[in-house]
Amino acid sequence: MENASNALKIAAGVIMAMLILSLLVYGIVRLRNYQNAVDDSKQIEQANKFNQRFESYNKQIVTGYELVSLGNLTRDMNNRYNGEKGYKTVNVYVKLINSDGHLPGSGSKTKKVTIDGSKYFNLVTYLDDVGEAINRENKNASSDNDPNSFKKMYFRCTYVGYNDSFTDNSGSTQSTDHTTPRVYEMRFVEITKDDNRQRFID
Repeated sequence: MENASNALKIAAGVIMAMLILSLLVYGIVRLRNYQNAVDDSKQIEQANKFNQRFESYNKQIVTGYELVSLGNLTRDMNNRYNGEKGYKTVNVYVKLINSDGHLPGSGSKTKKVTIDGSKYFNLVTYLDDVGEAINRENKNASSDNDPNSFKKMYFRCTYVGYNDSFTDNSGSTQSTDHTTPRVYEMRFVEITKDDNRQRFID
């Protein structure tokens, strides 16, 4: 009888220990899931804030002045997030009406890149090439030689690209850790203003 009583106590103790252990495991899993949800929420918020800064330039009419600001933003963001896993460098491209033309003040210094059969300039490269001259008024320079005249031009955003994957060091494609993809490319084409009709023409 005493052995049976001890056996029941041992069995009850084992069952109690298993229940406590199960509750601990359940609590740890719930805590981990909660932490993952918080992390995902932070990543979504960061990606949305990142995207909003660029998406504000996704308009039908964008001035060159605004594109200078966008170029500076792009450079700053690329410098800030460059070491982050999965970050894809943001590129902003500008296409002129005259595909053989050059951006003001750069001459042939800023090289063109071909995207989908069209010739574009990389905006950040252009701003780096002309330097601070884009911020100085030069009354003696012609519009072709004065980088400041770029600010008086008009453009239209034609493409915004979002990344949802990246290539790692081994060359294989991986999904990003971001639940919300980030902007990695924007394209703009020059448009002209028809002053007589107060409208813009491609």
